[in-house]
Amino acid sequence: MKRLAPPNISFNDMLVKCSEGMEQVNVRNNFISVFPTFYVKEQQYQALSLAGNLYTYAKVNPLANATLVVGHLTKRKLVNLYENNLRDKDKPARDYYDALLISSGERCPFCGDIGHTKNLDHFLPKAHFPEFSVMPLNLVPSCRDCNMGEKGQSYATVADEQALHPYVDKAIFYQEQWVFADYIDEDDGAFRYYINCPDTWSQEDKNRAANHFNSLALGLRI
Repeated sequence: MKRLAPPNISFNDMLVKCSEGMEQVNVRNNFISVFPTFYVKEQQYQALSLAGNLYTYAKVNPLANATLVVGHLTKRKLVNLYENNLRDKDKPARDYYDALLISSGERCPFCGDIGHTKNLDHFLPKAHFPEFSVMPLNLVPSCRDCNMGEKGQSYATVADEQALHPYVDKAIFYQEQWVFADYIDEDDGAFRYYINCPDTWSQEDKNRAANHFNSLALGLRI
């Protein structure tokens, strides 16, 4: 697992850049009018993530494509904001997408440099949390195996299941050793990877590390 510095692109910068890609003036102005609501959502995300409690964030429920999520913006529009604006190679915001994608040195932080970054992972999936579809702190460079596998559309509802957040999680997950290997001297030889968290860690942190390791099948991928 690899710790990343938080993005140097602010949410405001991202929203402004996305607005520049909106050709219709009324659409752009309506989008800009809800910026304050985006900022409130960002503050909630920051506070919860820094405390390790992002799993407690209250998602909009029920959530359908036509559900209003941020002011007058529906889930569909917020998902499209990522798909057809930020990720669109012909839009101004694409520069920010590319900057985030290479910010980890093109190595995936979720699996600890095993895979090469191929896309941006929504730490809180945009299908369930569309209000964070283009928020830089929620966009983590990821390899295909991590992003398309178990991590992809899943999200935690209890502390033990919360994946490690490369931008904001506790230093212990990145500075202390908790992944080990045994050499099995049979046939051609092989390594068996396993976790053994320090005794000083809380049981919750141990469970989170185990869940991260197992859900991404890291023991088979190292």
